Amino acid sequence: MKSLYIRITLIMITFFGALCWGCEETIQLDLEQAPPVVVVDALLTDSMAYNHVRLSRSVDFYYEGRAPVITNAEVQVQDNEGNTYPYFYQEEDSLYRPSPPFAGEVGKVYTLNVTIDGQTITATDTLRFIAAIDSLRWRESESFFLEPKDDDYIYEVLTYAREPKETEDFYLFKFYRNDTIERFDSETGVFYSDDIGLGEEINDLSGPSLYSLEDTARFEMYSLTPTAFKYYFDLDQLINSDGGMFSGIPANPASNIEGANAVGFFQVSAISAEEIVVGDPETKRR
Repeated sequence: MKSLYIRITLIMITFFGALCWGCEETIQLDLEQAPPVVVVDALLTDSMAYNHVRLSRSVDFYYEGRAPVITNAEVQVQDNEGNTYPYFYQEEDSLYRPSPPFAGEVGKVYTLNVTIDGQTITATDTLRFIAAIDSLRWRESESFFLEPKDDDYIYEVLTYAREPKETEDFYLFKFYRNDTIERFDSETGVFYSDDIGLGEEINDLSGPSLYSLEDTARFEMYSLTPTAFKYYFDLDQLINSDGGMFSGIPANPASNIEGANAVGFFQVSAISAEEIVVGDPETKRR
């Protein structure tokens, strides 16, 4: 994390105002640091490939490098029918993953249990239904908001899906180009919405970037509970606050994590995903 500096310029002006001297002094603030806390980043879905738990410890303001990963935790997930799924640490990606793998089921409630050196952390979330994506289509960009990187990146990818109006729904969207997540102006790299913002259908929903021919475009849509939606809303507000007079006081996002000295979120979601190759005549928007 970058150090915080205050640059103080001392300007001495002589009585005659004819001569000025300028100098710069760098001061590193002596900030009072809070004790480290456990940071939980956990995802459980109805697809086996996505399920993981990442555990780390917070670091002080001047720390440089990757946050320390916790490798000695006992991790398990339990559903509301009493089934228990153990997780084990994987060196190759620094994540805890279930063994044997399992997929969540729509309608079930899942509780994450983590024990670290005698400390217990829990979190609970529900796996809600999500409608399938109808299709993805590509076309030469007509967007006023996307600027081509060069002459090759001139295609936008559009998403189509139905939004059931009989239920109140919340979503998290992720856009990928060739396995790399694409970002809007937000540093979070994701787009979240409720069904009020989407209307009855998702039509011509464009991602945050343009594509070139033969790029693979992937779109993922996650169901969220109201608590998870609030978490992403708070996270977005926190990361993108400009610190101005109308900005709120910085605070941790809303969370479902319970336990002393722990922050983060346990997200439980159903996933709908589609991908296409830009340039395929079968998926060109007519």
